[in-house]
Amino acid sequence: MKYFITHQNSLISEFNLVKIEGVKGMAVKLPKATVIKLFKKAGAARVSGDVAEVVNKIVVEIAKGAVKSAKAAGRKTVSTDDLRLVVVVS
Repeated sequence: MKYFITHQNSLISEFNLVKIEGVKGMAVKLPKATVIKLFKKAGAARVSGDVAEVVNKIVVEIAKGAVKSAKAAGRKTVSTDDLRLVVVVS
């Protein structure tokens, strides 16, 4: 599965730490209001209430893929190249 990111946004600045099953330690969860603001700023007229939950699941999967890529390359540090293997940036 491929995910598309068109541009970075400064709205992703407030984080709540929550445990997400399957992720080692603590994971970052984007607040629902922040996700909605992000989509509205991208041009959405309305945003469904369950979008934030799905966005958070996608972010966790992207992180897992990037970590897996770094480990496969024998590194502990995740790089932008690892992200590019998981995410298609247009």
